[in-house]
Amino acid sequence: MIRSVTPIGADCLEQFPSLSHIFTGTAGCDHIDMHACSSLGIQVWNAPGHNADAVADWVWTVICQLSAEESCPLKGLRLGIVGAGHTGNAVARRAEVHGVEVLLHDPPRAAREPSFHSCTWDEVLDADILSFHVPLVREGLWPTLGMLSPRELNEHQWLINASRGDVLDFGDEDEMPSKNVIALDVFPGEPSISPSLVMATRMASPHVGGNTHFAKKNATRMLLEKAAELYGIPLPNGSTTFRLRGQDAATVRRVEVKETMSIEEAFSVIANGIHGLSDLFKGFRRAYESCGPEESGRVFKEFRLESRRASFQSAKVAFDADLGHPWERALEAHGIRVVELEHATLHVKGSLPIFEA
Repeated sequence: MIRSVTPIGADCLEQFPSLSHIFTGTAGCDHIDMHACSSLGIQVWNAPGHNADAVADWVWTVICQLSAEESCPLKGLRLGIVGAGHTGNAVARRAEVHGVEVLLHDPPRAAREPSFHSCTWDEVLDADILSFHVPLVREGLWPTLGMLSPRELNEHQWLINASRGDVLDFGDEDEMPSKNVIALDVFPGEPSISPSLVMATRMASPHVGGNTHFAKKNATRMLLEKAAELYGIPLPNGSTTFRLRGQDAATVRRVEVKETMSIEEAFSVIANGIHGLSDLFKGFRRAYESCGPEESGRVFKEFRLESRRASFQSAKVAFDADLGHPWERALEAHGIRVVELEHATLHVKGSLPIFEA
């Protein structure tokens, strides 16, 4: 059983002639030589969708934080989602409560499902926000390798990538985009990424969009249940219940909102009170300000190792203010539970801005 930090190539597989199954706690399998596995009769089992909500949390934290920083309300904007699988759909489901129109682009899915409408590439490129959620495909009818260069967008569009680094084509390091609003959780050449590219982004993190306690437990549960099924091993009560090593006991954190804030700013305060991504974005960029190429891999690995966070789905939030239906609906859409203060992991103090339905 492995995760994405463990690459499996043909040379590795040759050392284990009796290997029959590989279980990877990841949504994708591009760290595994699938052709070699197929040739050797090795079955590969992954955990599709295990971290879809976690990545969607990351994406919407970025979107709301950009909205607040740019003083650009989200209502009425168009969000182009490239890849309408587990994660793309999770991102799309949260859009309605923010008044954002969704444009889904997924030609492979449209080919499989005649009822699914895939917007054209030109329609998606015209969106205000573009968010990528595709596997890395190097050949075939619908390759995703280098499918977009940031230079194709204007400076008012926001570009978000939480799929695979090589999906975007950034060109030469000396020509990094400077005017684009870019947020990246993935980079070409991980872990030895370009410090210049980190500095060219508005928000950056070390491939931890799906790295929450909740998501890791979900992946492990999925794989243990599959292994138990394959090998005929009974599980206690027919399921898996466990606690991740290193998962801290819940402590109550406190943040404050003001009714003079924008909806997006208030949501960002709540979101960062849950998972602290804003601090990660700042710390990651700060580390790369003085980081040379030879140190890049070490810095990336260290930040990634230390960056597992709480998820919206595991948070219990108490508010001083009366929420009202629109706020309740928005929080529910993001999987955030509202509880009484004595049961809370986050206490939101102050008055919330009016959330128009």
